[in-house]
Amino acid sequence: MQKSRGNDSQGNPMKHPFILAICLALMSTAFAFVPSSAAQQASQQQDQSRNQQRNQYRDEHEDSQQDLEQKDVTTFRGTISQKYSIFYLEISTTHNTYKLDDSRKAKLYLGKTVRVTGTLDEEKNSIRVKEISGVGDDHSRGAP
Repeated sequence: MQKSRGNDSQGNPMKHPFILAICLALMSTAFAFVPSSAAQQASQQQDQSRNQQRNQYRDEHEDSQQDLEQKDVTTFRGTISQKYSIFYLEISTTHNTYKLDDSRKAKLYLGKTVRVTGTLDEEKNSIRVKEISGVGDDHSRGAP
C-alpha cells in the first residue's frame, strides 16, 4: 500500500505539527499569567511596606501640624507685600520677612500696615495666620 501525502501509517490524516506547537505555546503562556504563591507573598509584602511608609509619613505630618498649633500664638506688626502669588509680612523694625499661609486674608491688606496674629514656623520662615487686621482698624472702631 502506498502512503499518501498527509496520512500516517494507519491511513489517518496527520496532524499538522505547528498546530500542536501553537496549543503548547498557548497553554504555557496561560500558566505564566497565573501568579505563584511566592509572587503573591512578595506583592503583599510590598503593599504592606508602602502602607507602613504612608502611615508613618501621615503620623509625622500630623505631629508637626499639632506642634505648630500648640506653640504660642504671637502678634506681628508689619506691611503685607506680594511676590508672584505668595504674600509676605515685612517687619520694618527687624528687617525680617515671613511668608503668610493665608493668601485670601492677606490679599485684602496688600500694601497696608497690619497686625498678624498667628504661629511662627521658624523652619519654613512662615506664619500660620489666625487673624489679620489693619493697624488703623482699632481707631475706626472707636478705640482710643
